[in-house]
Amino acid sequence: MLNVTHLRTVNLTDQVKVSPALIALREATRDLHSELDTLSPLLRRPLPESVYNDHAARVLGWMAPLEQGLWEGPAASLWPNEIQIAKRRGKVQWIEQDLLNAGYNAAKLAELEHCPYVPVPRTLAQSFGVAYVSEGATLGGAFLFNRLASFLPGLPLNWLKGYGVETGPLWTSFQRLLAQHVVSQESILEAQESARQAFQSFRCWVIDETPDTERSWI
Repeated sequence: MLNVTHLRTVNLTDQVKVSPALIALREATRDLHSELDTLSPLLRRPLPESVYNDHAARVLGWMAPLEQGLWEGPAASLWPNEIQIAKRRGKVQWIEQDLLNAGYNAAKLAELEHCPYVPVPRTLAQSFGVAYVSEGATLGGAFLFNRLASFLPGLPLNWLKGYGVETGPLWTSFQRLLAQHVVSQESILEAQESARQAFQSFRCWVIDETPDTERSWI
């Protein structure tokens, strides 16, 4: 998730008609996008490897419960088959791979705290709202990967690579399913609220509540 930066969707959304649900989600989270753009430690120059690793560890503590609730929680059975859960649920593994490369071991990964207040969807519309944040962040990750790969040549940056060449197609399919399944005003409002809750939980856990001992970017 993963730095949640402003979604770079200009070319990717041209392939799908922008739905009322997507427009509403963008509008509902625009201010939160902007805040995170200014607060992300990954936009620092120079960017030490320790900053990336400390930030990734904190993100893992947010992403793990978020993915569990999204793909295994009360509303997981409501997802249409076309969402391809098996492909989309691996973001925790991307971050863990980066941290293992940085010297973490399984025991240290297990000791990382998890965010206790990530939103847990209970309807399909809420699931789409939360997934808008986690899936949309793969676009921001791809943008950051292109910017940071040359500055951090010793790191694999699996988290930022995300889906690789499948990033565009998976985002396009997500938009299409969003347009099909989040249609009514009530469902759009549910999705908006869940997306904002996801962004706010990320902001609080990863930025505001990071212990001073882990703030290597300060």
